[in-house]
Amino acid sequence: HRWNFMLFYALLWAGAGRYIAMALRGYLWGAGTAVGFGLCQYLFWTYAYPDPPVDVWGLGVRWTSYLTLYDDRVHGTLNPLTYAEALLPALLCYTVVFLEQTRTDASPLRWDRVARWFAIVIAAGTTLLLNQERGPWIGAFAGIVVILCLHHRRKFIALPLLVLLPVLVLNPGVRARLATATQVVSGLDSEDSMSVRLTFWRRGMFIIRNNLLHGIGHGQIGKVSQQYESRCADFPPNPHFIKSDLHNLFLQETAEKGLPGLAAILFLLGTLVRSAWIAYRRSFHQRSMSDIYPVNVSLAFLAFFIAFPVFNVTERAFNDAEVMLIFWLIAAVTVKMGEAK
Repeated sequence: HRWNFMLFYALLWAGAGRYIAMALRGYLWGAGTAVGFGLCQYLFWTYAYPDPPVDVWGLGVRWTSYLTLYDDRVHGTLNPLTYAEALLPALLCYTVVFLEQTRTDASPLRWDRVARWFAIVIAAGTTLLLNQERGPWIGAFAGIVVILCLHHRRKFIALPLLVLLPVLVLNPGVRARLATATQVVSGLDSEDSMSVRLTFWRRGMFIIRNNLLHGIGHGQIGKVSQQYESRCADFPPNPHFIKSDLHNLFLQETAEKGLPGLAAILFLLGTLVRSAWIAYRRSFHQRSMSDIYPVNVSLAFLAFFIAFPVFNVTERAFNDAEVMLIFWLIAAVTVKMGEAK
């Protein structure tokens, strides 16, 4: 991933804010491609080829893991193209653009555009649900709430939500993920990933209590956890094979870097929310149906930077290169939009 980041930052420096609309269109087209891939992946491996071998068509185990489903889920653990965390900002952007198409104050209503963006929202929302990742679901809910509060065409958001409801209710995998979350909330014993996360968080709190000011150092959770397991009888046992990930961005940063690390990440996220709010307030008076990029999607960016800390309560997406490339792209566009006169 080092070369990906170097190329990415080189492009940011070379562009110097001159190609905001082009960068945003490129991201939305790329995210749309990932959405299409995820849907095709799910349909093919669920209905056409439901029991693939470890090595499909002689491609090797690695490529097979990229092509097939992970535990019947369009899940990014084995395929970064379909990370739910990476698709979430695109869903918020598509939603805002769809709402903009329903406006009639600047030009007559174009039903072909409304239908096109409606279909895109449905496809992105379906892929996000089929990821079966509860953290990004919660983040998506928070982002949609922000859009509902601030967009004047908010009532039209009910249309895609009604279409997505059957996926949420009828898909057995999605229902099962919701059920496991309900079991944890109700206090029932469960071995699912949500219960495992609760143990991770207790381990993280134990480490933080003993290293509050300075932390234990970046990437040291696994090593320090092994030391505590052998020396401290009250250290929570690890029921899962994951040793170095607390599945909570804020606990992870505090455990590794102490209170200064937590303050730094909160300051960064707060600054980006502020920049997105400034960009949104400026774009509120500059709406133009002929150029919905990048002005009106500033609301989607504001929703994303509020959703990001919400879903990172159960994830640690800040350290995933695929997610962070998108995060810094949106951050760069947002800051530049906030500076634009």
